[in-house]
Amino acid sequence: MADEKTGIVDRAKAALAAARRRWRLLDHVMDMVSHYGNVQGGVLAGAVTYFGFLSFFPILALSFAVVGYLARWFPDAEDSLVTAIQQVFPASSPPRAAATRSACRTSRTPAASRG
Repeated sequence: MADEKTGIVDRAKAALAAARRRWRLLDHVMDMVSHYGNVQGGVLAGAVTYFGFLSFFPILALSFAVVGYLARWFPDAEDSLVTAIQQVFPASSPPRAAATRSACRTSRTPAASRG
């Protein structure tokens, strides 16, 4: 019985090797999967996703702070930002516009004065 399993495994490996020799695309895909495993591609992809996601929120906070400071010198900056957001996200409702304006206003005040 062990010989039968060994025979089946050997035939499957031989068939796969023949298919890889015959079809270069299959050989390329198999090499790609092997390399992905060797360099721990899943771990690398997870790390990039994790740190990319974590870096999004500070960038978002920084952008609101910049717009908040710009709104001091350019009063139309806030309205332009809200209009741009509503054009990109048409489902934005007036409460979201008010929340965006509020975020811009609070981001330009010092943290100590917010309590």
